[in-house]
Amino acid sequence: MIGCVTAGEPSLDAPCEEHFGRSPFFILADTDSGEWWAVENRLAVPCGGTVPKAVRILVDCGVQVLVTGRVGGTGQDAIEAAGIRMYAAPAEITVRAALARFREGSLAPLG
Repeated sequence: MIGCVTAGEPSLDAPCEEHFGRSPFFILADTDSGEWWAVENRLAVPCGGTVPKAVRILVDCGVQVLVTGRVGGTGQDAIEAAGIRMYAAPAEITVRAALARFREGSLAPLG
């Protein structure tokens, strides 16, 4: 399964980014093999309107699960429509820890 964690930097040791649409990077990981890679979110801007395009990035990468701090209404609708499950990243947690908690089943669903 391909999971995505929002991050401020392209690293497993980066803290999770609080806002999905404004996240500078999406850390994608194969939850079975542990392989990971970073995708830059070139749409990350302070104003709105880019979230559906950011969701398209996830869909194009085959993401099935998103872990992030929060998602606005437009983003939530688009993510749900894409069939991507959403989970809440606890405050000040690293991408690595978020992926571990996802595998353990200890993250709360978002939405």
